[in-house]
Amino acid sequence: MADHPPTQNFDVIVVGVGAMGSATTYQLARRGRRVLALERFQIPNQMGSSHGLTRIIRLAYHEGPQYVPLGRRAYRLWRQLEVETGKSLLSITGSVHAGRPGSLGFEKTLDACLRQGVDHEVLTSAQLAKRYPGYRLPSGFKAVLQSQGGFLAPERCVRAHAEAARARGAEVHERERVLGWEAHPGYVRVSTDRARYDAGGPGADRRRLGVQDPARPCRPGGPFAAGGRLVRYPAPGDVQAGPVPGFHHHPQ
Repeated sequence: MADHPPTQNFDVIVVGVGAMGSATTYQLARRGRRVLALERFQIPNQMGSSHGLTRIIRLAYHEGPQYVPLGRRAYRLWRQLEVETGKSLLSITGSVHAGRPGSLGFEKTLDACLRQGVDHEVLTSAQLAKRYPGYRLPSGFKAVLQSQGGFLAPERCVRAHAEAARARGAEVHERERVLGWEAHPGYVRVSTDRARYDAGGPGADRRRLGVQDPARPCRPGGPFAAGGRLVRYPAPGDVQAGPVPGFHHHPQ
């Protein structure tokens, strides 16, 4: 049986190079860390939650006003990545969050806008339909229109982060399957179908990483999705030229 090649050492190992993994790898490389990113499939791929043509982005979320500062920071980072890579990633079209007055989604989105000074308008169903004929809400519904909402091109974003991370010295491996990991005093060992890699250990400057103990691998939660439903299919005459805002609908 052939021996394993010598174990390579990194400051950080990122498992999975989707939206979160690629961004994490890039930001670590940007900070001068020795980082390895491992992806079982090609980059990008359709085996996770980071594929497709668009993902909605906006500043105010109904989950709470604390998301707004994170959103503002994210917008700045996306624009920086666009400059660095020369790729168009973020498109501003506006974003609509609709519901009955008093409904959780509508009221908390509006509250987040008011608390954090997010530019917005509150439109009735008739006003929204007049401005964007493709959106026909039931009578009595209202919509929070955020002018800075828009969408990201997720596969292009993943590719841009991965390429920029490589340009800054990160190792990004495609089609390499992780078989398991083991926690040891001072480091974590990750085994793949090609090799073994250590994160931490004698070669890593843990003080520079800002950690006192080895990172604890964990499985992230599922992606957040808008809790909406289609109100009405637009008729052919509803289609208009120009940007149309992203849409979220909370019926309750």
